Amino acid sequence: MPFSKLSLSDKLFTRPCKNPAAKRSPAPVKSIIFKFFWISHLTTSFLLIAILPFSPRVKTISFPKFIEKVNILFLKQKFQDQSQISIGKYRLDLNSRKLLNKEKSLKLTERETEIIIFLNNSIKSQSIENLQNKVWGHVPDLETHTVETHIYRLRKKLMETFDGDKFIISTKEGYKI
Repeated sequence: MPFSKLSLSDKLFTRPCKNPAAKRSPAPVKSIIFKFFWISHLTTSFLLIAILPFSPRVKTISFPKFIEKVNILFLKQKFQDQSQISIGKYRLDLNSRKLLNKEKSLKLTERETEIIIFLNNSIKSQSIENLQNKVWGHVPDLETHTVETHIYRLRKKLMETFDGDKFIISTKEGYKI
């Protein structure tokens, strides 16, 4: 079906011609409907905007308001994308502090979330002293089993929820993900 172009606020939109033999000139249109679809699949997201014919049942908005709505959608999606970290087959949601895989989710404490983020951002294994210093802010010379206790409890929670998955690995140098 051939398309004709119509101009609205210096932006071009297309709509089907009813008569293919008709002259293809812009037709005056007072209102058109924009329908927003935010499509996300794994790491790819995009905004699909459908242009529909006018319907009296739908509330109309001005073009600047339309641009504002599109910008808000992009900001919301950017915020959501920045609040999730992929770690292997898991996703860490920083807003809700949940570790998620395809079927299950695990609620984490703030400290557990900090441990996972720190270990994930580290290229090599991190020593207990380094974890004490960077995550807790303790002096490295302090004799405490805080790190080992937190790692033990976190591993136990992971084992119960995700059926024994190896997530935090112990090495000679310390811990890594």
